[in-house]
This record gives sequence, structure tokens and C-alpha cells, in this order.
Amino acid sequence: MKHKDGKPVFHPDKKSRAVPMAIMFVVLCGFSFYLGGIYCTEKDKIGAKDVAKVVSSPKESSTAPLQIKPTAFPECSSDYQDYTPCTDPKRWKKYGNHRLTFMERHCPPVFERKQCLIPPPDGYKPPIKWPKSRDQCWYRNVPYDWINKQKSNQNWLRKEGDKFLFPGGGTMFPRGVGAYVDLMQDLIPEMKDGTIRTAIDTGCGNRILLLSGGIYLLEVHRILRPGGFWVLSGPPVNYENRWRGWNTTVEEQKSDYDKLQELLTSMCFKLYDKKDDIAVWQKASDNSCYSKKLANTDAYPPKCDDSLEPDSAWYTPLRPYIPGGSASVFKHDDSKWKIRAKHYKKLLPALGCEAFSTYPRTYDLLHLDGLFTAESQRCDMKNVLLEMDRILRPTGYAVIRESSYFVDAISTIAKGMRWSCRKENTEYGVEKEKDIDLPEETLVLL
Repeated sequence: MKHKDGKPVFHPDKKSRAVPMAIMFVVLCGFSFYLGGIYCTEKDKIGAKDVAKVVSSPKESSTAPLQIKPTAFPECSSDYQDYTPCTDPKRWKKYGNHRLTFMERHCPPVFERKQCLIPPPDGYKPPIKWPKSRDQCWYRNVPYDWINKQKSNQNWLRKEGDKFLFPGGGTMFPRGVGAYVDLMQDLIPEMKDGTIRTAIDTGCGNRILLLSGGIYLLEVHRILRPGGFWVLSGPPVNYENRWRGWNTTVEEQKSDYDKLQELLTSMCFKLYDKKDDIAVWQKASDNSCYSKKLANTDAYPPKCDDSLEPDSAWYTPLRPYIPGGSASVFKHDDSKWKIRAKHYKKLLPALGCEAFSTYPRTYDLLHLDGLFTAESQRCDMKNVLLEMDRILRPTGYAVIRESSYFVDAISTIAKGMRWSCRKENTEYGVEKEKDIDLPEETLVLL
């Protein structure tokens, strides 16, 4: 065929046109796929960041509350009915007898923590209501005859039928706690108006002298404020009248008392008052006594040198040294503690998350206010709730006031622990909570 000007015109057939079109199609598809890949990758990155932001920031609680997978927690075996994780006699053999180290707090590592519910003893009954519970409890709730055999002769308790009765306050205070408190107020008058807030009563004193040359008294000295009181309500106080009941001699008890007085004087304590079976010593309120000790290189106990940190307490061995201090210095240091506490949380991330040194089934009611908002980065929510279950009595309550971001997750875990959950508004109501950056809800657990 020719064009009108006489030049030949070439018309390719259908097959020859299909090849370049196919190539163009493949190129366009590949380019589109490439662009789409970049777009999707960036979108996923943005989405991942958004998800991380939602999980880590409770401020997004109004739109995306934390969700977790439901888990049903099994019941521990009956061997664990008295389980107290950080003071577990079953683990004592791992630690030495030196200064009774085995009786200190030794919390299990994370991989040994129990993920089960602590069962009550067989035959457990709901506790007797207050005020009757002050004087009696069900024997089946603490089913141990050895307690009765060991303490019944001291007037602490006795078993009658299906109950333990608490008749008084032991051998030293048969008239009970009330009489003891009244006597303390007579000995330390400032206790009545709250002026004195720090007093430590360590009970019987004979073992204090016998163990490690009185190193436990050094620990009492360390934790007492300047001007604070140490109370001894037991042997060898009032040995003149009590020695016959202590299976000893009057000479031996007098020797113990004299040694105790000598040791306390060397630690800058003075005898504040003594009446009947109670003696009260007061720690020095200024540095004058400690300054005198510095001049005597042979004094015992020696004063701590500057290389020792007096605030070091957790998992630190007891040392035979005495720290100085005065009321004015204490007041100055007190202003630093808010800042220090925040810093210590960073240094000891797991410390605040350990179990309480509390016997199972101790409390009727627990209240938490913003715990997970404040500590979710450090403490596993599941472990906290399991510890709450351990120390709550059956039929006990937990009231949790928390950011709406965490409430559903708490409820999910609690239901896996066989708790009944009820969600309530705070006292501010729904409308006012909408205007708060971190709206809260109250979760009642039974």
C-alpha cells in the first residue's frame, strides 16, 4: 500500500505490536510495585511507632486502652499455703548461719517466682469480725498445734475447741497491749501529742547480747533518728523480780544488764526511763558524743569512716561501726529525700516490685491509687496482682483507682485469678474525668 504522496506505508502486524506493549506493561507494574513497597514500608514504620506510643503512653487511654490476652492462673499445691516469697524457710538452707543471714529477706529471682494462686488451708473459714477478732480466731485458719504447745504457757494464746484465744500480752504483759501502750505513754510523755514519732521495741533482749557482740543494736542505732528511742520490754530488764522465771540466776542477769548498759553508753545512748518490765534508752540528738569517740582510737564500736555509705541498707551486710548524725543534719537531709527516692528507683528497678514480708491471707482490704501509671515500666502487672491475691484473705476486697488505659488489662488478669470485677466511676464523675489528661476509673475486685 502506498501513501498519497507515493511513499510506501508499513503496517506492522498484531504480534509485532504486542511485544513492546508487554514490555511497557511489565516496566510500569514493576515501578508501581516499587513505589507501593516504599509507601507500605513507611506506613508500617509509622504504624509501629503509633502502636508503641499507645502502649507506652497512658495519655492515649481515651482511644486505645491497654489490652492483654486472658490467662487462667492455676492454684498452687497445698505445700504453698503459708508461702511468703522473700522469707521462705524452704530456701534458708541456701544461706549461711553467720549473724542469722538465712532469716533476712532473700527474694527469689524472676524465673523462680510462682505464677499460681496461694491456697488457704483445708477447712478455712471467713475470719471472725472485728472487734471479736482481736481476741480469737478460727483454729482451721492457722492449723498448727505447735503454736499452742510453744506459746500457751506464755499467755499469748490457747486453743479452745475450734478457736485460738488471745488472753493477754505474754509473760511480761498479761494485761494485754492496752496496758503496754499506757505504760509507754508514762515513760515517754511526748508520745501523747505526736512530738515523738520514732521508737523501736525489739522485745526480749538476752539474744541481743549473745549474738555477734551486740551488732543488732548497731542496726537499731542506724535506723533511729537522732533523739529517737529504743525500748526493751523483756530480759534482762527487771531481772531483780523476774529472774526465777527465766531459768537463770540473778547474778547472770545482772551481768547481762550491766553489759547491755555499757554497750549502749558506748553507742551514745542514755537511759531515758525505766519502769516495771520496760526500759527506754534515747539516742544522742547531736554530734558531741560522737566527736569524743573520735578522739579515742580504741573506742568500741568505732565510728564509721567516710568511705561507708550510711544510707546503704538493702542487701548490705551488718558492719560493726557506728554512724554519727544530729537532728539538724537529719532535717537538712530530709529535704533531699524526694529527689533521692526518684533516683533510687532508677538504680534499683526491681526492688519496689518484690513481695511483701507478709504472711498470706493477712488483709481484708487493699487500695491502690495510680500504681500502674507510676510503675508499669518497672513492675509486671501480673506479679503485682498475684502478690495482692496472696496477702488478701478469701472474700477480701481490692479497690484499684487507675488510669482508664490500664483498667481493662487489670480486669482481665484479675478474672484469670478468679476474682469478681466491677468497674465504677471516680468521685468526679464521667463528665469531669473527660477533661482530665489521664482519666481514671475505680475497679472493685472481690
